[in-house]
Amino acid sequence: MPENLSKEEKWVLRLIYAPNNPSRDHDTWIYGRTRLMKAVFLLDRHLKEEFGRETGFDFRPHKYGPYADELWQTVLDLSEKGLLVIVEGEEPEQSVEKIQLTNRGTDIARQLWRDTASEVREMVTWLKYRHISQSLHSLLSFVYNEYPSMATNSEIADDYLA
Repeated sequence: MPENLSKEEKWVLRLIYAPNNPSRDHDTWIYGRTRLMKAVFLLDRHLKEEFGRETGFDFRPHKYGPYADELWQTVLDLSEKGLLVIVEGEEPEQSVEKIQLTNRGTDIARQLWRDTASEVREMVTWLKYRHISQSLHSLLSFVYNEYPSMATNSEIADDYLA
């Protein structure tokens, strides 16, 4: 496994690799920047709350909810390393890019996943299944209502806050 992966890169790889259904072994993709941003935000919060661990990303309220400036650069860095590809894909609600592990990225993510504590893997799988794999509207509604302080600067909060 490459020694030059940052903590942030490792968490992005683990999250994409994690199954979005408990009956599956793993996945290799996630649709869209918005979904990835909210997924990493939820991962970051749950890691802190449940395990006292951090992803390394610094989330702040932004015009579309929780946002970490460095996340998309991390994705681009992983792409430059040949571990991810960004391709056009289709989500039921809209056409968005698909962020997908390469074969090499899948191999590295698999090892990272195996080296992760089982209770953390269970939490990530649950997050992906329960929230991240749901419709984008459902995901945004959950994030905005569960973490209203992250919606304070949002231009779309009124569409999602209960």
